[in-house]
Amino acid sequence: MEGIISTSERLDKRNSSHLKSYDHTTSKFRHESYAVELRKKIRRNFFNKKRTLEPITLDSNLSSELKAYIDQNYNSYNTYQEKIYILFQIITDDSLSLQSKNYCFSLCSRHLNETENIIFFLNSSYLPIFLSYLRSENESTLLQTTHILANLTYADSDSCEILLDNNILPIILWIIENYNGVIQSNCLWALTNLCVDSPRTQKSLISLDFFKKIIQSIKNNDNYNEKCYMLLAYMIKQIKDIKMTDQALDLIHKALCDRNKDKEIILACLFTIFHITKEDINWIDKVLDYEGMGENIVYYANVDDNDIVFKAVKVIGNMVSYRNCHTQYMMEYGILDVFYKLIDHKIKKKIREEALFALGNVVGGDASQVREVFKREGLLDKVMNGIVDCDVDVRKEAWQVFLLISRFKNKDFTLKLLEKGILQQALISVSIEIEQNNILVALSFFENCLIAGAIDDYNTIVPLFHEHQIFDYILNLNSSNFQDFIPITKRIIDNFCKYI
Repeated sequence: MEGIISTSERLDKRNSSHLKSYDHTTSKFRHESYAVELRKKIRRNFFNKKRTLEPITLDSNLSSELKAYIDQNYNSYNTYQEKIYILFQIITDDSLSLQSKNYCFSLCSRHLNETENIIFFLNSSYLPIFLSYLRSENESTLLQTTHILANLTYADSDSCEILLDNNILPIILWIIENYNGVIQSNCLWALTNLCVDSPRTQKSLISLDFFKKIIQSIKNNDNYNEKCYMLLAYMIKQIKDIKMTDQALDLIHKALCDRNKDKEIILACLFTIFHITKEDINWIDKVLDYEGMGENIVYYANVDDNDIVFKAVKVIGNMVSYRNCHTQYMMEYGILDVFYKLIDHKIKKKIREEALFALGNVVGGDASQVREVFKREGLLDKVMNGIVDCDVDVRKEAWQVFLLISRFKNKDFTLKLLEKGILQQALISVSIEIEQNNILVALSFFENCLIAGAIDDYNTIVPLFHEHQIFDYILNLNSSNFQDFIPITKRIIDNFCKYI
């Protein structure tokens, strides 16, 4: 049996080590940085949705003087900085009613849909004034101020530090404790945003016993438990008490076992598992120790809801990233059937990409798992369609699958791929490919196929390379002006010149 590939080796293969013509360190850093930023963006987009709340105070309820003032001043300005100046002139006018001020807060919130405006507000002299109204016990005011707060927390983690420095967490927790409905929901949304990429927020909430509180809230089936599941995702790794983490996982497992749970709760639970198992083999062990967890994850990867499927297949990608025993466990629950179904998903290209990424992790294991992939009829035929997909990222992951299979330098594997017509499809793919990295992966695959043929003889492989004009393609690339391709094309030509 082939040796098990370590995590770092697998990631190296996925990101840069196969790119022979690149400086390995620079290439690896670039790919890993891109991957990290992409995953962060996906995580933030999952939670940090911009809210738009229309004013709850109608114009007709305003005095004629205030209407005229707003028309003459606020509506005549174009920039947010100018508009907010006018609004806070009204808000700080003690002679005006709270109803009028609430209307101004609603106008203020309308413009917090761009990062530039949010950062300006957080660094302005208006923030302390806003925070003083956030301590209000008036529900109409809190409807507006908590909405502004939720939008402010959409800023990057560095900018959100300003809110933390202003001791925002105790204020939010007090509101959550004393209010419900939209006000409470806005505050929970804000907490979730603050927790993203912020260990300071996570640890602070834990020190304020909020982790215990949300566990109890879920157990009590309180109105806001779906937001609690989201918060679990970010705090659970900071918990040192094993009993508390076990309680949290118990609740997540229980929710996933309930096939009638609300969609938002299922999404939050799947995200929590994805978050805690990413790049952490110990958490994968812990999660898969739960009886039926693997079965539940596969179940949700097979439902009709694309949002749930997307989250579930991302979880599968984590589960099969490290130990072969984890991969084998998930294969027993039918992940190869899941990949077969999702690799050519017609609606969401991200589902195709994630399914191919997870399959790449499977074939990145030992040779026995690759043999199981070959046994699943039609699976690799769909992967071959992936290398000519309309999306560049899908093509990248499809090529990675074949590269990882070919790394074994196993003639049997190579011949099986050739029998399926991989070279014919490969030539179509590289002929239309515009992404250089994908072409480099394809060249590495071609080189591995030739090396596999060298183990015995070239009587089968070389004629097919000629028949499908692969050698002609390599020669043309070598004579082109693309310097990145020359090292690997030259190496192929030098090593196999007598067959070209």
